[in-house]
Amino acid sequence: MKMEIKIGDSVRVKPGVTDPDYEYDMSGWQGRVTHIDTDEGKFIEIAWDSVTLNQMPVETIEASIEEGFDYSLMWLNESEVDLTEPRDQQQAVEEKIEALNEQFGYISSDEQSKNIAQILDSKDLSVKEENQDKFFDYLSEHIKYPCILTGAEDFSWEEPYLFGVFDQEEYERLKKKRASYTDHFKLVKLEDIIDDLRGILVKVKRIGDKKVFVLPLWDLKTEDQKDKNHQLFENYSYWMSNYR
Repeated sequence: MKMEIKIGDSVRVKPGVTDPDYEYDMSGWQGRVTHIDTDEGKFIEIAWDSVTLNQMPVETIEASIEEGFDYSLMWLNESEVDLTEPRDQQQAVEEKIEALNEQFGYISSDEQSKNIAQILDSKDLSVKEENQDKFFDYLSEHIKYPCILTGAEDFSWEEPYLFGVFDQEEYERLKKKRASYTDHFKLVKLEDIIDDLRGILVKVKRIGDKKVFVLPLWDLKTEDQKDKNHQLFENYSYWMSNYR
């Protein structure tokens, strides 16, 4: 008789199971069940143990962080795992995650929310006019110049071209006139007016041709993760993406 998987159980990924997003082989990965979702089938959230985290390829961790995923967690169908015995203590997991976070400059969602609460000096983290003003004041005080930015992801006008809907030659022509997510910009200043939908705006100068643009800060990130402004802008992007 098959035993029912419960929160707290240790499970091991079955042979041949691949990551649903990146399709790398996860056979034998092991962790503890932290959540169970039975809305459509039975899916379980697994917090990887310290052994799996230690063996996880660097490219996997980097890709997860780049896409905004938590590399230490994974949702899988119950059919993709087997019950097993734990092979470490929770303290070992926490210590390994702390070491990896420091190595890759990763801040967890909980830590980001705490950072935002401190910036806003409020338990109300909703994206509203009052909090936009608070974030603007904080950024004005703490941004370090010079600061080089690039696109966090493709800009909205570029999507039809990147998906092959519109003509590629036209795309290349327009990129000479419009800002592209592949460009690199020097941050000039924060704009005084905050857009109701796009949030805080910044004036930037494209490094290649010195063209000046006004862009939503939400669409940008620091070129170098070691930039002193990196986490500051990451906090703002996380806030805009999760508390609207």
